[in-house]
Amino acid sequence: MTKIYTFFNKHFYNKTQKTLFENIFFLSILQFFNYFLPLITIPYLFKILGVEKFGVIMLANAIALSFIIITDYGFNRSGTREIAVNKNNPDKIEEIFSSIMFIKFLLLILSFFILLLIVNIIPSFKKESIIYYYSFGVVIGQVLFPVWYFQGIEKMKVISFLTIFAKIIYTILIFVIVKSANDYIFVPVLNSLGYITSGLIGIFIVLKSGVHFSIPNYRNGVNRFKESSLLFFANVSFYLNNSANIIIIGLLTNQTLTGIYAGFEKIIFAIKNMAQPIEQALFPYASSRSNDKVQRITRIFQIFNIAFFSIIAGIVYIFSYPILNTFLDISTLSYIKEFHLFLVVIIIHSIAAPIYGIYFPALKLYDLRLKVILVSGIVNFVLAIILTLYFKLIGVIFAIIISEVILLFISFYYYSNCKKSFAETLTK
Repeated sequence: MTKIYTFFNKHFYNKTQKTLFENIFFLSILQFFNYFLPLITIPYLFKILGVEKFGVIMLANAIALSFIIITDYGFNRSGTREIAVNKNNPDKIEEIFSSIMFIKFLLLILSFFILLLIVNIIPSFKKESIIYYYSFGVVIGQVLFPVWYFQGIEKMKVISFLTIFAKIIYTILIFVIVKSANDYIFVPVLNSLGYITSGLIGIFIVLKSGVHFSIPNYRNGVNRFKESSLLFFANVSFYLNNSANIIIIGLLTNQTLTGIYAGFEKIIFAIKNMAQPIEQALFPYASSRSNDKVQRITRIFQIFNIAFFSIIAGIVYIFSYPILNTFLDISTLSYIKEFHLFLVVIIIHSIAAPIYGIYFPALKLYDLRLKVILVSGIVNFVLAIILTLYFKLIGVIFAIIISEVILLFISFYYYSNCKKSFAETLTK
C-alpha cells in the first residue's frame, strides 16, 4: 500500500491532483478499518450477547444516529463546501467554524431533551433507558469532531487517524470487558468514549492550527442555518430511507427480528459504503470546479460504482451461507432469501449515489437533492411501516428496494434536466 502511494505521489505533479489522491488514499485506509474491525466485533457481540441484546444495542445506535442527523444539520455538506471555497481566507474560516460549532452545540442540547422525552414515553425504551443514554455519547463525540472542517481543507489524514484510533481502542476494550450477555451495557459506553475522545482531539488540532472560537455573527449564523435547512431535510429523508428502518422493526416486531435485521443491515450498508472514501474526497474537489467538470467527475464515478458493486454483490450472493454463518449466527440462515433480496439495494444505490452525493451538492443544488431524497424517504418510511406490519422482515426489505428505485429515477430525471439546461446556456 505504501509503495502504491509513493508511486502516485511521485508521478502526480499537479498539487491539486496530489491532494485529491492523498485524501482518497487515507480515507480508503479509514474505510478498510471500518470494515476490518467490525468483522471482528460484530460476530463476537452477536454470539456473546445473543440476538435479542444485540438488537437492543443496534436499536439504541439507530436512535443515536437520528440525533446525529439533527446536530449535523446539513453542515456535513454545506460546511465542507464553505470551508473548501474559503480555505485561503483565515478570518472567514474562523467565522464559519465558530458559527457552525455554536449552532451544533445548541442542537445537541435540544437533542438530549428530546431523548429524555422519548425514553420516558415509550415503555420498551424506558426499560433499557440506560443503554439509550450511554449511546447518546456518540452524538456528543460527533458534534465535537469537526469532520466537515477537515474535509473542507482537504486534510483527510486527520479524520482517518483519529477515527481509526477510536475504533481500535473500542475493539480492544470490547474483547477485554464484554464477556457475557450481562455486559451488554458496556458496549455503548465504550463506543461513546471512543467518539468523545477522538472528538476532543479533533477540536484540539483545529485550535492548535490557529483557528479559534469567536462570538458568531447573529445574521451570518441565521443565514447559514437557513441555507443548510434544505440539506438537513435531505439528511432526514435519507435517514428515513435507511436507518429509520431498524427503529420501525424494533417497534413493530420483536428483539429477535430486530437483531437479525440489524445484522443484515450492517453487512449490506458496509458494502454500500465501500466507495465512500472516493466520494468524500471528490466532493470538496468537485465543489470548486465548473459545471462541465462536475458532470465528468460524476459520470466517471458512476461507471466505477456500477462495475465495482455489481462484482461485490455477486460474490456476496455466491458465498452468502458462509458469510452469514461466520459473521452473524447459524440462526440467521433461515432468513437467507431475505438477505439475497437485500443485495439488490447495493446495485441500485451504486447508480444513484454519485448524482445526489456529488453532483447536486457540489453545484449547490440543495433543493433538488432535497426533493430527490425526500420523496424516496417518505415512500420508504410509509411502506416500511405498512409492509412490516403484514410481512415482518421481508416487508421492510421490499420497502427499501422500492424507495431506492424511486430515488434512482427521480435523480436521473433532475440530473438530465440540469445537463440539458447547462448545454442550452453554453449555446446561447
